[in-house]
Amino acid sequence: MLFLSYFIRSHWFFIFIQIFVLYLSGIALIWDLSTLFGVHRFVENFSYLTLLSYGFYLAMIWLQRVQPSQYQRSLALANLLIILSSLGFYTLFGQYELEKIKYLPILNLGLPILWLALFMMLRIRNQFSVVTQFILLAFAAILIFYGYFEIFICIAILSWSLSQHDKIVYGLALVTLALSLWFIYYALNVSFLVKSFSIFSSGLLLLALTWILHKFQSKEGINT
Repeated sequence: MLFLSYFIRSHWFFIFIQIFVLYLSGIALIWDLSTLFGVHRFVENFSYLTLLSYGFYLAMIWLQRVQPSQYQRSLALANLLIILSSLGFYTLFGQYELEKIKYLPILNLGLPILWLALFMMLRIRNQFSVVTQFILLAFAAILIFYGYFEIFICIAILSWSLSQHDKIVYGLALVTLALSLWFIYYALNVSFLVKSFSIFSSGLLLLALTWILHKFQSKEGINT
């Protein structure tokens, strides 16, 4: 259905819905197969869920090659909902399982590093100075270490929406970013003082990233 809608040039909103439904179908398939084969442990299911999510995240790297251009919005919005859905699953069902997934290097480190490497080579390498690239790498490394790399992907989508002046994607990206930060606050098993310090540090990082995003927006405007 998704391919048929693409070829008949459906409205971007229907493409967006179908991309997200494809993701939900993948989740249903994971749970159905686990039931069929008698695997009822959430760890395996959440591992497959991570692989499924990154399949969609990787498509974001080639976002600007999607044609017609209106479908770029569809893919960006769908990925934002996927980020929210993943965080929702982890918050409601997978706190303990998420801790176990962190010990699987291919999921916790391999996939984010692969995404980051492709993103840096294909999108960032010729856009920023060496210092700015180093700041982005350091920020991404921190998120990878703590297992919250989806925040970096959300910021990448936010930067794209700024460059394209897409208010719909921009609004949902801000909501996704705010909810992601709330998830981190909720998931941290530390004292209130440390949580408060983490929020303050996140604010400083977001201020720095705001400056980088505005610089990226001006670069994109020059290139286009």
